[in-house]
Amino acid sequence: MSTKKSFQILCVLDLLLIGVYVLYVVLPENYYPGYYPIGIVQITLLTGAVISLSLYLRNRIMLKEIGIMDGLLLAGYIFSIMFMAYGVFIWYAAMPS
Repeated sequence: MSTKKSFQILCVLDLLLIGVYVLYVVLPENYYPGYYPIGIVQITLLTGAVISLSLYLRNRIMLKEIGIMDGLLLAGYIFSIMFMAYGVFIWYAAMPS
Protein backbone atom coordinates (compact mmCIF):
# COMPACT_ATOMS: atom_id res chain seq x y z
CA MET A 1 0.00 0.00 0.00
CA SER A 2 1.42 3.40 -0.90
CA THR A 3 2.14 6.09 1.65
CA LYS A 4 -0.54 8.37 0.24
CA LYS A 5 -3.24 5.70 0.34
CA SER A 6 -2.22 4.62 3.83
CA PHE A 7 -2.33 8.24 5.02
CA GLN A 8 -5.83 8.63 3.58
CA ILE A 9 -7.01 5.46 5.31
CA LEU A 10 -5.55 6.66 8.62
CA CYS A 11 -7.31 10.02 8.23
CA VAL A 12 -10.64 8.31 7.50
CA LEU A 13 -10.29 6.03 10.54
CA ASP A 14 -9.41 8.95 12.80
CA LEU A 15 -12.26 11.11 11.47
CA LEU A 16 -14.73 8.26 12.02
CA LEU A 17 -13.51 7.83 15.59
CA ILE A 18 -13.77 11.56 16.29
CA GLY A 19 -17.19 11.61 14.62
CA VAL A 20 -18.46 8.86 16.92
CA TYR A 21 -17.28 10.74 20.00
CA VAL A 22 -18.84 13.99 18.72
CA LEU A 23 -22.08 12.15 18.02
CA TYR A 24 -22.26 10.89 21.59
CA VAL A 25 -21.53 14.36 22.99
CA VAL A 26 -23.85 16.35 20.69
CA LEU A 27 -26.94 14.13 20.61
CA PRO A 28 -29.59 14.94 23.19
CA GLU A 29 -30.42 12.38 25.85
CA ASN A 30 -33.62 11.33 24.09
CA TYR A 31 -31.65 10.07 21.07
CA TYR A 32 -28.75 8.49 22.97
CA PRO A 33 -27.67 5.42 20.92
CA GLY A 34 -26.75 3.39 23.98
CA TYR A 35 -23.62 2.14 25.68
CA TYR A 36 -22.57 -0.80 23.51
CA PRO A 37 -22.48 0.75 19.99
CA ILE A 38 -19.56 3.05 20.86
CA GLY A 39 -17.49 0.07 21.96
CA ILE A 40 -18.37 -1.95 18.89
CA VAL A 41 -17.37 0.96 16.63
CA GLN A 42 -14.12 1.46 18.56
CA ILE A 43 -13.18 -2.21 18.29
CA THR A 44 -14.00 -2.21 14.58
CA LEU A 45 -11.90 0.91 13.93
CA LEU A 46 -9.04 -0.48 16.03
CA THR A 47 -9.08 -3.70 14.02
CA GLY A 48 -9.13 -1.74 10.76
CA ALA A 49 -6.19 0.39 11.89
CA VAL A 50 -4.11 -2.65 12.86
CA ILE A 51 -4.87 -4.40 9.56
CA SER A 52 -4.08 -1.24 7.58
CA LEU A 53 -0.81 -0.78 9.48
CA SER A 54 0.23 -4.38 8.88
CA LEU A 55 -0.49 -4.11 5.14
CA TYR A 56 1.44 -0.84 4.96
CA LEU A 57 4.44 -2.23 6.84
CA ARG A 58 4.47 -5.42 4.78
CA ASN A 59 4.61 -3.37 1.58
CA ARG A 60 7.30 -1.02 2.90
CA ILE A 61 9.49 -3.89 4.11
CA MET A 62 9.15 -5.72 0.79
CA LEU A 63 10.05 -2.57 -1.18
CA LYS A 64 12.87 -1.69 1.25
CA GLU A 65 12.04 2.00 0.85
CA ILE A 66 11.72 3.80 4.15
CA GLY A 67 11.80 7.59 4.25
CA ILE A 68 10.91 10.39 6.65
CA MET A 69 7.25 10.37 5.61
CA ASP A 70 7.07 6.66 6.37
CA GLY A 71 8.37 7.30 9.87
CA LEU A 72 5.85 10.08 10.45
CA LEU A 73 3.02 7.91 9.16
CA LEU A 74 4.14 5.06 11.40
CA ALA A 75 4.11 7.45 14.37
CA GLY A 76 0.59 8.54 13.42
CA TYR A 77 -0.57 4.94 13.23
CA ILE A 78 0.97 4.10 16.60
CA PHE A 79 -0.60 7.17 18.24
CA SER A 80 -4.01 6.41 16.74
CA ILE A 81 -3.88 2.74 17.70
CA MET A 82 -2.85 3.61 21.26
CA PHE A 83 -5.70 6.12 21.55
CA MET A 84 -8.22 3.61 20.19
CA ALA A 85 -6.92 0.89 22.52
CA TYR A 86 -7.19 3.28 25.47
CA GLY A 87 -10.77 4.10 24.46
CA VAL A 88 -11.65 0.41 24.28
CA PHE A 89 -10.06 -0.13 27.71
CA ILE A 90 -12.08 2.71 29.26
CA TRP A 91 -15.22 1.43 27.56
CA TYR A 92 -14.63 -2.06 28.96
CA ALA A 93 -13.69 -0.80 32.43
CA ALA A 94 -16.86 1.29 32.68
CA MET A 95 -19.13 -1.43 31.28
CA PRO A 96 -22.27 -1.87 33.33
CA SER A 97 -22.49 -5.28 34.96
